[in-house]
Amino acid sequence: MDVAITNYRQALRDDSNLLSAHYGLGEALERKGDLDAALKEYEKVVRDMPEFQSYREARDRLWKQTRSR
Repeated sequence: MDVAITNYRQALRDDSNLLSAHYGLGEALERKGDLDAALKEYEKVVRDMPEFQSYREARDRLWKQTRSR
C-alpha cells in the first residue's frame, strides 16, 4: 500500500494535474484508512472532472463515512 501511495505522489510531483493519480492516491489512502486525505484527493478529481459519475460516487460515499464518525 505504501508503495502505491509513494508512486502516486511521485506522479503528482511530476504532473499535479494528473487526475488518475489523484484518484488512485485517494483509493490507496482510503484502503490504508486515511479517510480525510483520501477525501481531499477525490474532491480534487471531482472539482476538475465533475462529469465522471464514478469519481463523484467515490467522493460522496467517503464523505458520508467521514461525517458519520
